[in-house]
Amino acid sequence: MIDLAFIVDASGSICDNDATAVRDQNGNVVSCNNWLLVKNLLNQVTRDLVIGERDAHLGLVLFSGRVDLIFDLNRLVVTLRRFSCSQKHVLHWPNGTRLF
Repeated sequence: MIDLAFIVDASGSICDNDATAVRDQNGNVVSCNNWLLVKNLLNQVTRDLVIGERDAHLGLVLFSGRVDLIFDLNRLVVTLRRFSCSQKHVLHWPNGTRLF
C-alpha cells in the first residue's frame, strides 16, 4: 500500500515566460505548456498504480491565491481515469501564489 499526496502550485507563475500561454478575455492565463507538463507528470506518476482500499491511495491539493483539496487519501478513486488531470479535475488558476 502507498499513500501518495500531490500538492501542486496552480498559480499564474507556472506560466511566466511561457510563450504558449492562453489567456481569457480578461487577460488571465488559463493554460500553457508548463501547466500541461505538470498535468502530464501527475498522469505519468500515477498511470500504473493500482488504486484501491488495500492498494494505492491518492490525494491532490492545489494552491494559488487559495487552497483547494481536490480529493484526500481517504476518498477511494476507483479508476485512474477519474484521477486523470483533465481540465475538469485540475485547473490552472490565474491568481498569485499564497504560501502562508
